[in-house]
Amino acid sequence: MKAVIMAGGEGTRLRPLTCNRPKPMVPIVNKPVMEHIIELLKKYEFKDIAVTLQYLPDMIKDYFGDGRDFGINLRYYVEDKPMGTAGSVKNAEEFLDDTFLVISGDALTDIDLGKAIDYHFSKGSIATLVLKKVDIPLEYGVVVTDENGRITRFLEKPSWGEVFSDTVNTGIYILSPEVLKYFNKNEMFDFSKDLFPILLRENRPMYGYITDEYWCDIGDLMAYSQAHMDVLDGKVKVNIPGNKIRDRVWVGEGSVIEENAVIEEPCVIGANTRIKKDSVVGSYSVLGDNNIIGERSGIKRSILWKNNVLDSNAQLRGTVICNKVNIKEGVSTFENSVIGDDTQIGKNAVIKPSIKIWPNKIVEGGTEVNSNLVWGSKFVRSIFGFRGVAGEINVDITPEYASKLGAAYGAIFKGKGKIGVSSDDAAAAKMLKMSFMSGLLSAGLKVLDFGVLHLPVARSAVRFYGADGGIHISTSSKNFGRLTVDFLDKNGSNIERAVERKIENAFQREDFSRCEGEAIKDIEIIPDYTKYYLRNIMNNTRSKELGYRIVLNSTSDFIFGTVSNLLENLGCTVEKTSLNLQNAKTMKSGNDSKEMSYFTDMVKWETMTWACQLKTLLKK
Repeated sequence: MKAVIMAGGEGTRLRPLTCNRPKPMVPIVNKPVMEHIIELLKKYEFKDIAVTLQYLPDMIKDYFGDGRDFGINLRYYVEDKPMGTAGSVKNAEEFLDDTFLVISGDALTDIDLGKAIDYHFSKGSIATLVLKKVDIPLEYGVVVTDENGRITRFLEKPSWGEVFSDTVNTGIYILSPEVLKYFNKNEMFDFSKDLFPILLRENRPMYGYITDEYWCDIGDLMAYSQAHMDVLDGKVKVNIPGNKIRDRVWVGEGSVIEENAVIEEPCVIGANTRIKKDSVVGSYSVLGDNNIIGERSGIKRSILWKNNVLDSNAQLRGTVICNKVNIKEGVSTFENSVIGDDTQIGKNAVIKPSIKIWPNKIVEGGTEVNSNLVWGSKFVRSIFGFRGVAGEINVDITPEYASKLGAAYGAIFKGKGKIGVSSDDAAAAKMLKMSFMSGLLSAGLKVLDFGVLHLPVARSAVRFYGADGGIHISTSSKNFGRLTVDFLDKNGSNIERAVERKIENAFQREDFSRCEGEAIKDIEIIPDYTKYYLRNIMNNTRSKELGYRIVLNSTSDFIFGTVSNLLENLGCTVEKTSLNLQNAKTMKSGNDSKEMSYFTDMVKWETMTWACQLKTLLKK
């Protein structure tokens, strides 16, 4: 009898474990989960096995090869695009010339396949589904059978109001090859959603084999950790690599456990791993090959893959560590956190519970990581740079990040005071302005919405309205994907470094309180403060007829409108352009070379803010 392993799963809910590998290659007690499936098939004398692939197929091919090293014969069928469970198996139709078994390559089970196959033939079934009772069936396909085991009803991933059975589809099927005639090759087709309902409508003999043996769909990170605990508790029968040195403790070849190191059962330690003195590997921990555990380090209920280095006094609690992770001295990680491949965690850093760090990241020493690190390459302790906070829109600075940073800033006012918030006219800046305002409101502060302003005008508005501080968000004229956030004090000046450190500490530790719902205040809208700002300039200008001829260069229509209006009211003639300064320096203008030279000199103002340009002009 032949079998098909469906191994095309991407495993998005297992990220970041599956960023660099397909879901069937995620290890369970130091073996890819698909290897456990192959060992199960081999136990029941399946020799010829087809494997359907789609996501990162070469990784599976390279590991298993033609199957010879595993005592089986493997054939691979690669989909160019997802074709559904049945559609993927259809690719192997020529190989499947008799009754065959289909099994998922990303579930862990020790189900007695022999009994399921005998049941299939005894019923004269065209399709037999292996079923299992579960406590919460919402994430599975629910199946109802009659007293003879014949399937009478299906429902894929029901809500609680739709649940009519606790018997679910495990994704293990024994099928007659004729079922593949019901649909065409290269057609998107699913077993549970498409094929089985057709067979049910046509009253074809279709049965459910109900088992009470172990089966776990490793669909998310909680299930992944639970599968390891189930293996260590003996709830599922799989082959654990290594030598069993005492009850429920397995250690691989070449591993060294130094003096005074403590190993608590149950646990697994892979090959060529060194546990240095005074370290503790606690119960329900699994360490892969080639790991180094530093002195006085503690590992509890954690899973480490291969080639990781822990410096001294690192403490892991309920963490999953992928490959080639370097954890420096004094690092602490907490329950349900995950650290992706090729990541470095700096000295004394803290990874908070349920935090996920994607591959190839650097976490600076002394930081507390309390939000998932997906984009960018670094998580640094210092949030503030030379001027405020700067970064990529929706990468470094997201709406969630802005809201929390606003709350951290608001926390230093202890629920009292008012903060003015403004932005430039870019849509991204306006979006993040709303997020900052939400954070400030959650801290119990009064928020003045200054709307769209230039930074110099925002500084003036903070002083004019007696605000206790301000936030201004502006995009870069040179890179529209970046922005800068200026935090202002009550004088409209950028806050001092001491205040920045308070905000950073509150942000990283999430050490700030939220006010009660009834204490949240309404936002006060301040319309068009720019008009009053410009009127004040006019009132303080000695001459209203300056008579200058001004070339105004900017990429912003907002700046054009504001500055040209002021200059024209001061008696100036304004010529507008949005010429790129670098292009202007290289242009050749023939007879107009003198005019271009003058123009280029004027365009050099682009290297300053418009307020500085205006200040230079008024001095003249």
